[in-house]
Amino acid sequence: MSAHPASGEAERVLAGLSEAERLLIPHMSDGEFVYPIAYTAADAGVPVKEARVAFRQLRAAGLAQHGVLYNEDEWQPCGSGTWLTPLGLAVRALLQELNQ
Repeated sequence: MSAHPASGEAERVLAGLSEAERLLIPHMSDGEFVYPIAYTAADAGVPVKEARVAFRQLRAAGLAQHGVLYNEDEWQPCGSGTWLTPLGLAVRALLQELNQ
C-alpha cells in the first residue's frame, strides 16, 4: 500500500480504470513538460482514437487536466496536451508499485 496521502482514493480509482487508461497513465506528463496526445498514445501503444476517449475519461475522473502548450523559446501557443493531476500521479505511483 502506498504512503501517498491520496493512496486510498488512488486505490479506489485504479479499480475502475480501462485497459487504455492503465496503459496511458505511466506515459503521461506530470505537467512540467507536456506532450500532444498522439505522442503519449504512441509511447503507450494505444491507438490515438482510443487514447482521446481515455484522456476524456481521465479528465472526468479528476486524474488529468488538458490545456494549451507553449513553445519554450517564444512562449507562443503550439498545441495542446494532457497531464496528470496530483490524484493521477498517486494512481501512477500505485500502478508502478503493482507492476514491480
